Amino acid sequence: AGALATLGIGRMIRGSISGAANYEEELKKTAAIEGGGNYKQIEQAVSSTAQIAAGTPQEVATLATALARAGFDADQISASLNGIVLGAEATSTSFEEMGTIVADNLNSFGLEASDTSSLVDILVASANNANQTVSDLGVSLKYAAPVARAFGLTVNDTAATIALMAQAGIRGSDAGTALRTGLTRLQLAASGA
Repeated sequence: AGALATLGIGRMIRGSISGAANYEEELKKTAAIEGGGNYKQIEQAVSSTAQIAAGTPQEVATLATALARAGFDADQISASLNGIVLGAEATSTSFEEMGTIVADNLNSFGLEASDTSSLVDILVASANNANQTVSDLGVSLKYAAPVARAFGLTVNDTAATIALMAQAGIRGSDAGTALRTGLTRLQLAASGA
């Protein structure tokens, strides 16, 4: 029994060291992608957010990397982490997935990183008040957002329309494609084509 306990403790220590190394590697990757040499700022933001998050520091660091890949700078990453983490937890979505959906829709609707909290609120409300997940909503928005924006719809209007479709059982790519097609047809009819 003593040998098994020693083996178990050894594995636990090795796992902790490996986890810390992966966390540091993820932070370095984020700083390198961000390109501004702001490792300390990113590390502090991730550490601060990890203290309030139900997830692990590694998951928060992975979220920071996803935001850097989406073109966020260190200031934008720092300002966005808490809201995205809270939104992810409210919808049982992974931090990285919520971050990717937020970044995609900030870009698709021409919003600024400072609009992150508002966008997270819209995504959470649309997902939790309709028969859909944030993943479903993200896929729907991926298809509908470019045409919706060109049509003059806000992200709030678009998400609300998708939520109504979800209540009728139309979700994900089906909802996004249907909305995109409908808006395109309206635009063509209005132009007389």
